[in-house]
Amino acid sequence: MMSVRTCVACGARGAKIELRRFVREAAELRLDPTQCAPGRGAYLHRDAECTRRFGRGRGPIRSLRWTPSAQARALLAASVECAAGEPR
Repeated sequence: MMSVRTCVACGARGAKIELRRFVREAAELRLDPTQCAPGRGAYLHRDAECTRRFGRGRGPIRSLRWTPSAQARALLAASVECAAGEPR
């Protein structure tokens, strides 16, 4: 059975394996390449448009039950861009 998750940037649903998971750690967001770090997680599509849209966002992330700062969003977007060349 395929696990389905929702991208926090565009709201589209997709297979968990097609999305990047990130978690809240203190007041920061960090990528979770193993997709099994403890805590509440959220997902982004692996494309540049969703990364840009997420970086520009301002509202809360419901799945994390938290509103990250603009700086936290920008740092995560930069991390995603750096990891874009890595295999899934």
